[in-house]
Amino acid sequence: MQQNTRLHLGLAAAITICLSPTAFAEDAFIDALTSGKVNLDIQYRFEHVDQDGFSNNAKASTVRTRIGYLTGAYYGFKAFLEFENTTEVGADDYNSPGPESPNKANHPIVADPTFTEVNQAYLQYSAPLDTTVRFGRQRIKLDNDRFIGNVGFRQNEQTYDALSIQNTNIDDVTIFYSYLTNVNGVVTLTRTLNFI
Repeated sequence: MQQNTRLHLGLAAAITICLSPTAFAEDAFIDALTSGKVNLDIQYRFEHVDQDGFSNNAKASTVRTRIGYLTGAYYGFKAFLEFENTTEVGADDYNSPGPESPNKANHPIVADPTFTEVNQAYLQYSAPLDTTVRFGRQRIKLDNDRFIGNVGFRQNEQTYDALSIQNTNIDDVTIFYSYLTNVNGVVTLTRTLNFI
């Protein structure tokens, strides 16, 4: 009887030891998914345009909402998903592309179309030597955004479908490389994810 009990205890211990790494990995994965960070950004914008050649001035009153979720780290990996919506509130006397926008041809253009999209969706890996690798739709801002940036003053920001690598291992030096497959401009309304 005692020998049989010892055998059962020994088997139970062996099974527990074998299953523990798997159970731990599953717990760590679920923890990474649930211990992330939500971001919410709401911006109101009013733009008035008085432009020669148009019989009317443009008045655009819009609200942009962004909501996103960044997961916790799992073996150096993180994932981020962000949605963006621009909606007219109040004045809509302006010309802008898009099925929901006013499209008033006798008014100047205000490049804030009303629509909803996936603004960012990427997988990120924190590699050794202070290196970050990011793959997917992402915001890229270099220096003062003069040549490559997100056109942050518009409601619909510019994003990039890209693979990017950034290294900050050397003090006061940032090395950045990116391979772009698509630029999602401020008035681009057909935004399919164009990954490599």
